[in-house]
Amino acid sequence: GRSTEHALLELIDHLLTSMDKNDCPTSIFIDLTKEFDCLNHNILIHKLKHYNL
Repeated sequence: GRSTEHALLELIDHLLTSMDKNDCPTSIFIDLTKEFDCLNHNILIHKLKHYNL
């Protein structure tokens, strides 16, 4: 329900606050935009049905 800009500002604020407290903040960013292009959709549908989704 919030914008990407708002999420980025919250992340920056969190990182800066952590660094001010001499913590060592770490972030991991994962791009999954092409992930579903690499799998067999028939297998995905079968597994989703198996788990009643």
